[in-house]
Amino acid sequence: LLDKMLENKIMNDSEIELGSQNHGDKVRDVVDMVRKKGSKASSVFIAALCELDPCLAEDLKLK
Repeated sequence: LLDKMLENKIMNDSEIELGSQNHGDKVRDVVDMVRKKGSKASSVFIAALCELDPCLAEDLKLK
C-alpha cells in the first residue's frame, strides 16, 4: 500500500519512514497523513487498498 502511495506521489520517502514503533500507530499515522493531503490523496489511498486487500476493503465498506 505504501508503494502505491509513493508511485502516485501521495507520500514521499521520508513520510514512509514513520517514527512510530507500534504497528497500530504506524497505520493510524499513514491514514492521518493521507487524509490531511485532501480528497484526491484519500481517493488514491482507498483505490489502492481496494486493489491490494479486497477483503479488508469490503469489511470497511469501501466497496
